[in-house]
Amino acid sequence: NSVIYQLGLVREQGDNPQTCNRVEGEARFLRAQYYFFLANLYGRPYCKATAETDPCIPLKTSEDIYMDYFSRATSSAVYGQMVEDLQRATVLLRGTEQTTKYRTNQTAAFILLSRVHLFMENYEAAIACADSALANREYKLRDLNEYTGGSAVYVNSPEVVFTHSQNMMAVLHGPVYARGKYASSFTSSDDLIRSFDGKDLRLKAFFMQRSALGDGYRCVKTRLIDEGVSDILAIRIPEAYLNKAEAQALLGLDAEAINTVNELRSKRFATENLSTITENGEALVNFIRDERRRELCYEGHRWFDLRRYAVNSVHPFEKEIRHVSYAYTEGSNEVYAAGTYVLKPYSQDMAAYILPIPKYAIEYNEGLLTNEIRPEREMIVE
Repeated sequence: NSVIYQLGLVREQGDNPQTCNRVEGEARFLRAQYYFFLANLYGRPYCKATAETDPCIPLKTSEDIYMDYFSRATSSAVYGQMVEDLQRATVLLRGTEQTTKYRTNQTAAFILLSRVHLFMENYEAAIACADSALANREYKLRDLNEYTGGSAVYVNSPEVVFTHSQNMMAVLHGPVYARGKYASSFTSSDDLIRSFDGKDLRLKAFFMQRSALGDGYRCVKTRLIDEGVSDILAIRIPEAYLNKAEAQALLGLDAEAINTVNELRSKRFATENLSTITENGEALVNFIRDERRRELCYEGHRWFDLRRYAVNSVHPFEKEIRHVSYAYTEGSNEVYAAGTYVLKPYSQDMAAYILPIPKYAIEYNEGLLTNEIRPEREMIVE
């Protein structure tokens, strides 16, 4: 907020307009990206029918520091601010040379704006922004037919448009040494792994078996923490194809949607293994959403996508999520399933899909900020 305000003063002095444009474009992109994550963590998912009244998160765009109390702005207001900032960023960053992947550019702004429009069900706008991103031939899909090992996603990949922040999956899914044996601290769900065709090249590029025993898979899209690319805040060109394909399918443009998603899939399968997409209508929408899950797994999309699918006005989708909790017997290496935690579909358990604003913020704002009532969740022992 302060940078954007100060640049207005700098421009009045006539100082270096190109630098002013670049810096303001970067600031507006980042403000929109941060609000996008905050809104999808602490606010209700954007619902087209109720966005004008749904509580989201506090919205502050002034550079002033003041002691006023904050309340939740509406989803419409927060998302409207994202669109305004990103539209402005695409103009300000036009023609700006990207000297490092750690500085954003116009293409990244178009991809993020395409995502925001997809969440808002502005499908024609989502397609237009994706097309603007794909028009930049500096970035392209990596052909996994040529994959020979190492990280599938890395900072200088032709697919990576912009990245900042850390990569945590290399740690969370990395091997740990415990009780004299190597094991993985986390593993990929069987449901995710089963969603891949056995001939999908991403299985080898994105995953590795936890051990020689074959007890599950860990994500190794970025295999080392020093690869320099975030697993949450990176912007990759495959998303532009997926945003466009889903928007086309939701508009009923089935043939166009199939062509778009096949541009991505042609780089993820050997030519002889690329199956024909026969789905149409809702089945095609679901196919593309599953393709989005496969391609963008562990990149900060899935949770937000599940929320928006639940309130989608064209083809809503909900699912129950069951999370098995494991324990071990003291004095031995015996591991057993202690029980299951169940997350019901969004329509039955809305508060569980929204993080509560911290207690200190609730108290400071003297009740103007409120949270959804969250039910107690107990483990089911079967």
